[in-house]
Amino acid sequence: DFLPVERAAAWIAALARDPPGGVVNIGSGVATPLGTLVRAVIEGFGVGRLVVESEAPRDRFVLAVERLRRLVPDATISAAEILEAALRIGRRLRQAG
Repeated sequence: DFLPVERAAAWIAALARDPPGGVVNIGSGVATPLGTLVRAVIEGFGVGRLVVESEAPRDRFVLAVERLRRLVPDATISAAEILEAALRIGRRLRQAG
């Protein structure tokens, strides 16, 4: 469950303006495999490779974000937006290097 920091900050700020109390998971609610995310960063960077030593799935989870979405109705993001954020990270890394 990955989420661009800009989105997380906006959603946290919305919650902070009217604190609901209790637990509110902050997450995308979108299952994004780490390898997919890494490949997007590599694509944005322009060079690199992903070495997978084991294809065994591990630690799969997606946060339950139903309460977040009830409290902050615009707290949604698509898989495409998550991958675009990863591409931007790669591009920023290339520019910084």
